[in-house]
Amino acid sequence: MMTIVFLIIYSSSSAQNKDLFQVKRCLAKTINYGQGLMNNSIVSIITDAMGFTWVSTSTGLQRYNGYTLQTITPVADGDTIHINYPVYFLEGKNNSI
Repeated sequence: MMTIVFLIIYSSSSAQNKDLFQVKRCLAKTINYGQGLMNNSIVSIITDAMGFTWVSTSTGLQRYNGYTLQTITPVADGDTIHINYPVYFLEGKNNSI
């Protein structure tokens, strides 16, 4: 009799545990030099509030929009700043990078 009670309790508790651990599949995409990455040596990566993924490699900075990589060349006071070194990201207030 005790064995039957144990089996009923075990089967009902295991059915409840299945709901606790739901598996969600997420699409993962590999991006490398062949897809346009400047360098396979990634130093830092972050996704901003608009959904752009910023990638810093050992030779520069790129922005990924989910389809293509764009090399970023900042301009300050009319002068182009060539980035040929790693960039490190920090997240500030209001999700700013």
